Amino acid sequence: MLNLPKNRLGQTRIRIRNPTASQLTVWLEPWAENFELAPSESIDVILVGPKDGQPELLPKADSVSIYGWEGADAVVVKNGQLLTPQPSVDAIVRQEFEIAKEQVARTDTPVPGEEVVFVQNSLDSILPFNTDSISDVSKMISYFICELAALFQPTDAAGKMTWRIAQRMIGTKGFFLAAPNLKKIKLALWSETPTLAMELIDKNVISILVEGFKKKRPRNSTPQSAEFESRSSSS
Repeated sequence: MLNLPKNRLGQTRIRIRNPTASQLTVWLEPWAENFELAPSESIDVILVGPKDGQPELLPKADSVSIYGWEGADAVVVKNGQLLTPQPSVDAIVRQEFEIAKEQVARTDTPVPGEEVVFVQNSLDSILPFNTDSISDVSKMISYFICELAALFQPTDAAGKMTWRIAQRMIGTKGFFLAAPNLKKIKLALWSETPTLAMELIDKNVISILVEGFKKKRPRNSTPQSAEFESRSSSS
């Protein structure tokens, strides 16, 4: 489960350390998230996405911006803790519904409100990066997205939207869910049981937590590093 699937995905880890005596602001774009680093503090930015893309770093005197590429997702980790702000399940569903509303056609099935609460409570009880619990997370999300899929006609747009919801939900626990062939996604989402969805998620979940965060880092896993010295400019 924890190996990259064979669909041309790559993982980039960038360590940002602040060696100065002043505060350093790290911006993560295009998500418009920012993180403040005190002197000597460091964070790790982990980006997962298509191998043909690369992040871009733009350093300034008191900040650095990291730009992800199209199709990439990112998390920020400090001392093994997930820092990236995590939306609620309800917010994820509402946002994705709003984005796709002009492209998907509804059925008469009502929104599973009680299931939203149940899934949220279950996710809240699980620590980020907990590889022992990821199978339970995958199973729970599989049932949930199959119920969501029943709200829509089985189209490409509905398949993409529903899988994106699953990706974002799994992302709240510090994992990445790759996107397999759209035909497989639709077949899994609109099958008679969630078994196909479970299998598909299980095959495409990627661990983005490098073991070096909690253990001595192997020789071949040295992260990219960025350190920024204080600079001043005159007008």
